[in-house]
Amino acid sequence: MYNIIFTKGGGTKKGYWALQEEGKRVFHCPTKEMLSIEYLPNDNVADIGAYTGQYASIVLEKGVNSVKCYEPTKKTFGVLTKYNNDKMQIFNKAVVGNDDHERKFYISKGIGVTNSLIKKKRQEAYEVVSCINYNDAIKDCNIVKIDIEGGEYEIPNLIQEHIRAYIIDFHKIGSDWIEKANNIIHELEAKGYECIIKPNFGCGWTQAGSWVKK
Repeated sequence: MYNIIFTKGGGTKKGYWALQEEGKRVFHCPTKEMLSIEYLPNDNVADIGAYTGQYASIVLEKGVNSVKCYEPTKKTFGVLTKYNNDKMQIFNKAVVGNDDHERKFYISKGIGVTNSLIKKKRQEAYEVVSCINYNDAIKDCNIVKIDIEGGEYEIPNLIQEHIRAYIIDFHKIGSDWIEKANNIIHELEAKGYECIIKPNFGCGWTQAGSWVKK
């Protein structure tokens, strides 16, 4: 069982909506990468894998112009509907690298932190979710945050030069995941992005990084 609560912390000053399992503390996503870049009043942010809106709440407090939240899971999207901010748009869609209109979205136990387009061991439950092409999801944005449990490796044109900053959480999916992650990092470097926080592939809490165009 879980409850929807409004909680303080998680990188926010005013708080945000979260899911809390009964008898457990509120889970806050790590914020080091989220807070590592400067946010500007004219920034338009794409929050891909928005979950319950923690990152969106952070950037809105920082004063960005807008944030588009993409969250495919019904349960967590339902949490996003509790926000009332005209600068926050919410989309009940998975962001994909092709033109699929629908995909299976695999559901993990608990509060859904590791729900994913990519089927993992012992994941049998799924929802059929609507999809949006990555190009369409970010076309009006200049900052992109991606946390999609391995779906980042399926997007062929992940790094686009109109984006001024990226926050990417890499995931341990497949035997060659570090090679795929490093390929994305090398592409960022080749396209003129400066690494602010470098991922460390030693454990699941250090696999995210942040980059800003020089």
